[in-house]
Amino acid sequence: MSAIRFTFMKTTPPHRRGISLIYTMFMLCVLSGFASLAVDWGRVQMVKTQLMRTSEAAARYGAVGLENGADAGTANAMAAAADNR
Repeated sequence: MSAIRFTFMKTTPPHRRGISLIYTMFMLCVLSGFASLAVDWGRVQMVKTQLMRTSEAAARYGAVGLENGADAGTANAMAAAADNR
């Protein structure tokens, strides 16, 4: 009985041939999509950090220039923002 079952399991029905290739290709597409989203998310977080650093540097430099007047503080903030681009 076990010999019959073993030979039965070895034969593949004709309508099921190649299905593993289709599953593999589908999963490759899904995994490459997730990988590209991870790279994009990392880039977004890096740019967000850079923008925060630039704005904080401009605010600090502008605050230092406020003792010479509001126009000097604004000019210092603009110069710091331009330097950090």
